[in-house]
Amino acid sequence: MLEWVLSSEGVIVGITITLKMTTSPIPLSRFCPIDITTATLSSEVKTLSRGSWLSYRPSTPYVLPDIQRVSGAVLREEPLREVRKDFKTRTSPNLPVLLKVTSDPPLVAKAWNPDDQFQGSISVFNRCLANSNELISISSVSAFYRFIGDKKYKPVKLTEILDGVILPVSIDPCQSRTFNFALTVPRTGPDEKIDERWSGRPSYLIAHHRPLRFKIALTDVEEEECSLVLDYVYPGPKSLPLAFEQDLAFISIDDPFAMYRWGIHVAKGLPGTSENAITIKDFQNFTLDTNRMKTIVYNALQSGESEIDINIGREKDEANFVWWSWKTWALVDLSCQRLYAFKFLLTKDILGTKGFACLAYVACPEYGEFYDETRPIQYAAETVEFPKLEPYIPDTPLPDDDLDDAVPDAPKATAAAITSTSAVANPSAQVAVAEPEELKQRLVSIDNSLTHIGDNLSKLPSIENSLSRLATSFEQFVEILKAKESRGDKDNN
Repeated sequence: MLEWVLSSEGVIVGITITLKMTTSPIPLSRFCPIDITTATLSSEVKTLSRGSWLSYRPSTPYVLPDIQRVSGAVLREEPLREVRKDFKTRTSPNLPVLLKVTSDPPLVAKAWNPDDQFQGSISVFNRCLANSNELISISSVSAFYRFIGDKKYKPVKLTEILDGVILPVSIDPCQSRTFNFALTVPRTGPDEKIDERWSGRPSYLIAHHRPLRFKIALTDVEEEECSLVLDYVYPGPKSLPLAFEQDLAFISIDDPFAMYRWGIHVAKGLPGTSENAITIKDFQNFTLDTNRMKTIVYNALQSGESEIDINIGREKDEANFVWWSWKTWALVDLSCQRLYAFKFLLTKDILGTKGFACLAYVACPEYGEFYDETRPIQYAAETVEFPKLEPYIPDTPLPDDDLDDAVPDAPKATAAAITSTSAVANPSAQVAVAEPEELKQRLVSIDNSLTHIGDNLSKLPSIENSLSRLATSFEQFVEILKAKESRGDKDNN
């Protein structure tokens, strides 16, 4: 509405502009002074009434309900224990090789839905002497796995030798060959149903709570086998979402199966928004400015409802890689005519009484203008309740066992010449060991010589007596010669 304003002399001195909005209890009114002779402003525009939505100040502070949550325990971001690297080569006597893990860590997990894949590398060292010409030909590689606590190994789903290596592969004496491999392990039980490919986030699952052991077995062309055990311990989730410094609140649930934290941030006055605007964010920003909050309160007063679904949230949508759900409600105090809190419900994989959820409240900071009058608070009549879920009780993980701790027997030298222990550490230091047939012949010869020496040693006392008698006879013979010589000299005289 426009009204002319006249002076006492009846001259037009300005215009009053009045605007009444449905959501405003009082109109917006402003006076525009004008110079009627030039039709221009003669001074500044004056506000007669603001005409905005005003709230009443609460007579007592709001007390919000405590957070409710059924979630996994706070995710451990460190490994359960250190990866073991102390396992020794196990090999048959006729396959003189030394296996060594060359990848660090020994195994790295990769996501290959619906299975999990583990990659690593080992070297195979031929322990035969350099001059023996004994080649070792690896004709096949297989792998087995078990969880810590299990008593038996099971075959992996798939064993792959990478880098285009085609078996069989021959290894010269005192030389080694490195094999890069990939082992595919099927998911079982609840893990089999999880298919969460999130950009930048690993989704390997089976070893999250229980370390894995793999046994790599290599076979030569004569079906002789050697093996080595490799240990895998989940290193812990990386880059879990955390609260930002500017957050009013960070609401989350920890998923112990996907090993991920799902959460939303609530902040005020972020860059690019107005001072009192509220921003709610998962991987996208949702902003409520002051005008929208006033509109929410007006609609609540019109409908009489005080728990208002403000259509901010996200529904689970596996086709677009959204694996959880969350919704937001505004809680309105109908007495004080203001939005006093936001209510959030986060849910994940709820089926019956199983699943994870979090119900949390965040106080709404002050916004807009207030009447000078205070009123008693009136809490919202809430209808959305926390889902009825069973508590999640995690299993206690077994960090290690001793099934693979037995020290393997050292292989005997029967098939080829092998190096000594020092020669394994330093291939240039070699110790010659005879071939089987030659060794047998030498042992027989040594046995005969020892028997002959024993027989001779048994005859030593009789030999000693004979020598003594011979020495006595020789002495007597010398005395006789001396006597004859003495008589000959006398006759000549």
